[in-house]
Amino acid sequence: MFSWRPEPAFPFASRAPTPSTCAWRLSLLERNVRICDAVAHAAAGDARLCAFDHLDQASAVAANGAVRPGAHGRPGLLEGIPYAVKSLFSAPPMPTRPGTRLPVAVEARGSGPASAALQAEGALLIGTTRTTEFALGNYNVSHVMPRNPLPYAEAAATGGSSAGSASAVGGRLVPLALGTDTGGSVRIPAALCGVVGYKSSPSLVSCDGVYPLSPLLDSVGVLAQDIGLAELALRAMTGAAPVIATLSQLRLGVCDTLNADLDRPVDHAWRRVLSCLLRAGVTLTPIDLPGLDRIGEIYAELVPYQLCQFLGKGLLKRYYDQLDPVVQARLRPAMSMTQGRADALLDLRARLAEGARRALNGLHGWIAPATPCLAPSLSSLNSVEAVLRFNARVSVQARPVNVYDQCAVTIPAQWPDMALPVGIQIAAAHGEDSALLGIARAFSHLYAEA
Repeated sequence: MFSWRPEPAFPFASRAPTPSTCAWRLSLLERNVRICDAVAHAAAGDARLCAFDHLDQASAVAANGAVRPGAHGRPGLLEGIPYAVKSLFSAPPMPTRPGTRLPVAVEARGSGPASAALQAEGALLIGTTRTTEFALGNYNVSHVMPRNPLPYAEAAATGGSSAGSASAVGGRLVPLALGTDTGGSVRIPAALCGVVGYKSSPSLVSCDGVYPLSPLLDSVGVLAQDIGLAELALRAMTGAAPVIATLSQLRLGVCDTLNADLDRPVDHAWRRVLSCLLRAGVTLTPIDLPGLDRIGEIYAELVPYQLCQFLGKGLLKRYYDQLDPVVQARLRPAMSMTQGRADALLDLRARLAEGARRALNGLHGWIAPATPCLAPSLSSLNSVEAVLRFNARVSVQARPVNVYDQCAVTIPAQWPDMALPVGIQIAAAHGEDSALLGIARAFSHLYAEA
């Protein structure tokens, strides 16, 4: 059981609190003491990881000051648990910063529905975490980027764009964080940092109060130290009850085409996972996922185009030199793209989503490695070209979920003889989020018993 602070310990369970495990509610004084302790704990670890964009005790106390958890007449599901949000989330008085030097206007509002729902269940917001610029991609070459907390031989990248949230959870600075996922932006860093990463079904959790990248593909996501905490966060945000999955009754799709280019450690772990699932009675069915050769077009063209439309070409031209070089390279073609081409890509996306719905007929979901590789060293990402290659490759398994309008979760798979965990992604149809996390919970028990 994970405890974010050594003393005094607090009830942190991998299941919903019950009167016997969480029959208490923090007083205002206790909440403020706990907030300050959590900030101090996170700050000590952040000196190494650079996960946080904003972290101080005064603003953390103020951010929680207007919250009165427990109005529903019971202890909160997340009572006393500290969490962070990606700096795209509105969390006054903490600044909302989309990871850029550009003078973009960010409307000062209250906490968005996702973060407010966690606070209403007793969670304690302590800070905001770093994102890549405008959440466009996995790495920036000219900005401070978080460090991967796992014991790589050489300092490694986290992936992105919810880089700071993954680093903070993986480094045990907080047990829970919110991020956004447009093309794997929660699941990729979760996989590379060895934590749980859940992407919600589009529109299931409101993106109000979140700085947008692509309104079409953006989803709120959760990064958590274990699957039980992710389930509690989903329940807090949506009211959905947990679902218990039985492995022997599951039918899951496997797309060999998607998994044709895996690095050796990932391929080894992937085959091991498949063997475990078959022994547990899971039915694995070959499937063809539609348009895998076309999904890259949506991310190379449509997503940057939608960001250009939101920011305005005038602003981008005026401050173009202040953009990170990787972001420059991705936005440059989009600035001359036509609305006709955008409409064609929107139509492509709709057709692929419909094809994916048909492909999943009779299945509970599909599984794949979350990424084809482990985290690269920071020294290998020393040029725009290297970062663009990494961005394209690491996103191959994650991007289809967003295009297909699905939900997904990645959970770390690791056995004693493995030096580093490998993320395994489970995806399900839109709206099947509770069932999806139930499957993930069953998977996590399987790994523990293997």
